Amino acid sequence: MKAIEFHEFGALADVLQLVEQPTPTAGAGEVLVRLTARSINPSDVYTIQGTYGVRPSLPAVPGNEAAGVIEALGEGVTGWSVGDRVILMLGAVGTAGTWREYAVVKPQFLVPTPAALSDAQAACTWVNYLTAWIMSDELQLQPDEPVLVTAGASHLGRAMLQLAAVRGFKVVATVRKPEQAQALLDAGALGVITLPGDDLAKRWKDITGQKGIGKAIDAVAGETGTAVVNALAAYGQLIIYGLLSGEPIQVDGRIVFSEATIRGFWLGRWLNRQTPQAIGTLIAEVSAMFADGRLAPHVDTTVALDDLAGIVRVATEGGAGKVVITG
Repeated sequence: MKAIEFHEFGALADVLQLVEQPTPTAGAGEVLVRLTARSINPSDVYTIQGTYGVRPSLPAVPGNEAAGVIEALGEGVTGWSVGDRVILMLGAVGTAGTWREYAVVKPQFLVPTPAALSDAQAACTWVNYLTAWIMSDELQLQPDEPVLVTAGASHLGRAMLQLAAVRGFKVVATVRKPEQAQALLDAGALGVITLPGDDLAKRWKDITGQKGIGKAIDAVAGETGTAVVNALAAYGQLIIYGLLSGEPIQVDGRIVFSEATIRGFWLGRWLNRQTPQAIGTLIAEVSAMFADGRLAPHVDTTVALDDLAGIVRVATEGGAGKVVITG
C-alpha cells in the first residue's frame, strides 16, 4: 500500500516521502479499513516539523483523521459489514498515522459515516468540530452572547459559525484578508474584523456595543493574539488553541487591571481526561448533527495521496482552506 512517511523532523518538502508498505490484515477483533480521505490539520504539519506537543517515534506516518470503507472483518467482529462507510474516531490508529491507504482499527473506534456526508467531508469531522464544541462549553457561551473567534475563515472558525447557529451564541470573526469577510457574514457572523489592520477594541464595540471582549478563542497568537489580550474586558476569558503565526503573545501589566483569564486548550489532553462514557455521549451528539445537516464540514481543496508535491504545497503554503487527501 502507498503511505506518506517521514524519517526525521523538518520542513515537509525535505522529509516527507511517498513509500510502499505492506498492506495490513485484520486480526481477531479488528477491522481493516480502506481509507479514502484524510484531513490535513495544522497539528499534522507541526508534528512533521517536530514542533508539536508530542513527537512520534520515527519513522512515522502523519495524520489522525480519516474516513473510508470497511475492507475486511477480523474474527469475532460483529455489528459491521464489509462495504460499510466509516469515520475513524480520534485515536483509532494511535501513532500509526492516517496518510496511508489502509488502516487496522478496533471496531469501537469506528462511527458510521452519515449518508449526508461525502468521504472527504467525513474525514474532517472530529478535530475541528469537537474543539469548537468543547471550547464553547468551556466558555459557557449563552444565547445571543458574542464571542471573538480569530482565524474566522479557517475550518474551525466556520465550525464555530455552524455551532453558533445551533446554540444561539454570536460569532465576531477576525480575518487576515478583507475579501474573506462577506462569506463569513453570509454564514451568520455578527461582524468581521480584519487583523492586522483594524482597531480591534473599537471594532468590537461598534459590532457588539460592549467595551472590551468578554470571551474569545484564538488560533493565531503573535500580533493578533496580543491584540486580543489587550482588548479583553474586566474578567474576560481567552482560550488559545493554536499558534498559526508561529509568534508568541505579548502580555503586559495591563492584565493586572483586567484580571482576565488566559488559558490553553489541547484536544488530545482534554479527551484523555474524560471517561469513555462521556466521550461516547459527545460523539453521539455531534454525529447526530452531522446526520441531520446542522453541522456540515466544508472541504476547500482535495489532493491525491500519490501527489506528494501537491500535499507538500497545500500543507505549507496556507490559504487553501480545508484540505483533504483522497485516494
